[in-house]
Amino acid sequence: MNARLYDPITSRTLSPDNYVADADATQAYNRYSYCHNNPMKYTDPDGNSPILVAVALFGGALNMISNADKIAKDPWSAVGYFTSGAIGGMLSLTNPLAGGAFTTNMNIVTDIAFGNVPVISNTSDAVSYLGFKVLDGVGAAGTGQLVKGLFNFIGITSWSNTATLTGVAHLTEPGTSILKGVTGPTVGIEVAKKATVAPVWSSVANSSSQILGWGNNAKGHLIKHADALGFGGYSPQQLQKMLPQLRSAANQLYNDINPALTRIGRWTGQADDVIMQITNNGKMIVTKLNGEFVTIINKTSNNWYKLAKPL
Repeated sequence: MNARLYDPITSRTLSPDNYVADADATQAYNRYSYCHNNPMKYTDPDGNSPILVAVALFGGALNMISNADKIAKDPWSAVGYFTSGAIGGMLSLTNPLAGGAFTTNMNIVTDIAFGNVPVISNTSDAVSYLGFKVLDGVGAAGTGQLVKGLFNFIGITSWSNTATLTGVAHLTEPGTSILKGVTGPTVGIEVAKKATVAPVWSSVANSSSQILGWGNNAKGHLIKHADALGFGGYSPQQLQKMLPQLRSAANQLYNDINPALTRIGRWTGQADDVIMQITNNGKMIVTKLNGEFVTIINKTSNNWYKLAKPL
């Protein structure tokens, strides 16, 4: 079926993805990971990315609008201009320069093919013509980032949120589909947690190069507990400028935990259960079930940890 097999022990697929889905996300360049290395939050049921279709349609439409006067003379030329803009737009997702160059050159080819090259009698005419072609290329080069920004603004992601129990069933071991027969919306998301969190997170704890997710409140907790990350003595203003170093330090600790001490339970200010993990140097990292950073404290236990259940 040409599907990629997922190993729950290493949290990796056995073959690489043949497409880098998001050039701005570092996890996208690890083509052995699944859904930005966050299978508890996302599923990828068909391997397709909606942003590709959107970028192609937007890039093609934009290029047709830019060349509307030529399309009015010969409607068949619309095929060439749409194709040029669509492919250029898709290329711009990973390489804006290549996308712009492709559309510029293909528009010239389309002009020649349909007799749309204006009469060029001097250098000024040539510069003017090429200038308009370059503007077409600039439009294509910016299409990828424009559509991605729009997707982020309206909340569309490349993968679907894990909103059903069946969405996480693939994380169970072969032959032990404990969610078998359960379909529909997660009226029992707690069941999904109890059924799948233990095997998934025990494997995540042992896998290499795990990277934390960063939510809206992460910055405040990183600064507040900077001493636990080895950045004591700095002012909040200084720590604001050191966020990349704070995140890097948190990720390093996240890869140095003791799986035997990991627990799941409630945490102050959190609507759902969290994962509490103890590092080998005596810190506690708290994350959501999807791997998003909640906080870090400079001790190995507190009341929440005592009430939590071992994984």
